[in-house]
Amino acid sequence: MRSPLVRVTVGVLAVSLGTLSLAGCGSEKAATTSATTSNAAPATDATGKAPDPVTAVGNAAADPAGTASTLKPATKPNIVFTAVGAGAFLTLAKLLATADLLATLKGPGPFTVFAPTDEAFAAVPAKTLAGVAADTAKLKKVLLYHVVPGALKTSDIKDGDLMTVEGSALKVTHDGDKLLINGNPIAAADVEASNGVVNIMGNVLLPPDL
Repeated sequence: MRSPLVRVTVGVLAVSLGTLSLAGCGSEKAATTSATTSNAAPATDATGKAPDPVTAVGNAAADPAGTASTLKPATKPNIVFTAVGAGAFLTLAKLLATADLLATLKGPGPFTVFAPTDEAFAAVPAKTLAGVAADTAKLKKVLLYHVVPGALKTSDIKDGDLMTVEGSALKVTHDGDKLLINGNPIAAADVEASNGVVNIMGNVLLPPDL
């Protein structure tokens, strides 16, 4: 059973995602609006239950343009489109736009991103989150602490230090067969994007000097 931290509703209004894409994606705003409109998951599924971000990210990665009904194979979206299309990482995407990092994570990479869900950010005191968001340098530091160079599968990550793009190391340990990042379990691992790998986190990770 997946952690309740990641049982979030991923039905998102296309207008909200369109606004995000206009803010952060420049010349790709039309493509982003189209992709997020087709990829936004319904508020409930056929059983009446809200889908979770693990399923939503997998669906977005497998069928970014809603082409499952055609004979044309789907193309994997990049990390940004994977997160936005899932609908469970809107806070992360908005903060990336605020920090002017969207273009970086849409670039060739590859990157491994430990992506906190909206619920993870909601658990951070509002005053603290607002203070970080208002300080561009500090915001970049926090966000890039969630990014590691290279496309690493969890099976490739060993105990010890894992250097981030921010410049500080994440602490990797194992609890049985469960991989922990700074003591926090990965809720869902190895979601592939065109320019790297996304690991879903139920916690926001903070650099050691913050």
